[in-house]
Amino acid sequence: MPEPELADLVIANAIVVTMDPDFRILAPGAIAVRADRIVAVGPDAEIRSTYTAPTVIDASGQLALPGLIDSHGHGGHTLIRGWYEGVTADRWLEIFNDFYRTHTTEDFWYADGLLAAAERALAGVTTGLSYPGSTPCLDDLTAVRAGARAYREVGVRHVAAVGPGPGPWPHVYRGTTKLSLVDELELTSAALADLPTDDLMCRVLPAPSNLTMDPAGAAGDEPHPDTPLVWEHVAELARKYDVPIHAHAFRGMVTQAVRYVPELVGPRLHLAHCTSQTRTDLDLIAEHRCSVAHGPYTHANVKAPCHVLELLEGGANVVIATDGAAPDRSFDLLAQVHPAMQWQRIQANDVQVLPAAKALAMVTIDAARALGLADDLGSLEPGKKADLILIDGRAPHFQPLLPELAVHRLAYAANGNDVATVIVDGRVLVRDRQLQTTELTEITARATAESRAALARSGLTDALHTPTTAWTSTRY
Repeated sequence: MPEPELADLVIANAIVVTMDPDFRILAPGAIAVRADRIVAVGPDAEIRSTYTAPTVIDASGQLALPGLIDSHGHGGHTLIRGWYEGVTADRWLEIFNDFYRTHTTEDFWYADGLLAAAERALAGVTTGLSYPGSTPCLDDLTAVRAGARAYREVGVRHVAAVGPGPGPWPHVYRGTTKLSLVDELELTSAALADLPTDDLMCRVLPAPSNLTMDPAGAAGDEPHPDTPLVWEHVAELARKYDVPIHAHAFRGMVTQAVRYVPELVGPRLHLAHCTSQTRTDLDLIAEHRCSVAHGPYTHANVKAPCHVLELLEGGANVVIATDGAAPDRSFDLLAQVHPAMQWQRIQANDVQVLPAAKALAMVTIDAARALGLADDLGSLEPGKKADLILIDGRAPHFQPLLPELAVHRLAYAANGNDVATVIVDGRVLVRDRQLQTTELTEITARATAESRAALARSGLTDALHTPTTAWTSTRY
């Protein structure tokens, strides 16, 4: 009998939900990891007879699946969530576009990055995209660099979405610095040059806030005069660095883009929200097989729901994202799977649409595809990066835990508090629900201090106020 091969880590006795091309579920299954890659996934007895390792995690009663991928969110938002509860979405954006450009510091962005990365890690999110700010904050690369440093310290993969915010220009920073659209496009180029795109721990995508420079939902037949310049610039960066493009997209924006720069619209265009779309928009997104990050909890989805089923059935790659973490949500991506399913069932008046298995794909392999990372992430397969999580299935809400019902339990019952172990790049970030790479109490203390300091700098004295009538009224 041949000697066992040496691995660095073996996950044993798990219910393994692979998300591989055959969508195998192995019970009991095991995973062997060497350095930063998975070397084998298979039946437990087979893997344990073939591999030996200095570290073996007994995952009895637990479910193993790929690390979750949150393909749309915002940096800065962990430190201001809950501020101005109840104001309209437009007013909230107005307040915080100015806040981020005027009252933030490097320490603010670093504290936010640490807290966001820790929150994502503890919720099983191993890769997360974030814009720096409400709409991108680009006075220099301070926010981008501080966020990247923080995520690397915690150990979560970071995708920085960098690009110009919507007009009008110039954008004013710190009350004095004025940046034109050209300035912000040059900073976008600098961000991609600054952070290596071949480093899977931190990538930068060219990402204008909106696909066109028109205000959200106001795109007409003709693009805003500044829009062609943005399209040309981000398309060139995507070609040069071989990365996808990310942007928010609302009514009419995709139709404009296809008309004027058809090469921009395709499988490497990853769009957030896609609410308030015209019939033409929906058809073009599907026809060109774009990716769409759907946020079931977002204000945009409440005002004009994303037509997820139509887009999926037409050929688009729709995924579930948090759009975390403000004004009223968290980075708990797993907890959004069931609501995303339920939204579509309510809209369709049909409880059979959006199966649980498909919904799990939308936070794993489909999300990896949206970010151009499916060759390395999103499923448990030999050769892929060793990003995986263990969900503790021993709690009452998972019972009875039959392997045949693993997908059901994950989609309908699980949330981030059920995540017991998180591994990224072969490194254990979370073990027994405890963060291993950094001290969580220090992260939270830093976040609290920086949040209060930013509040004091800004003079937003009413940001934390809750109207008395909110306790008895039906609306704010």
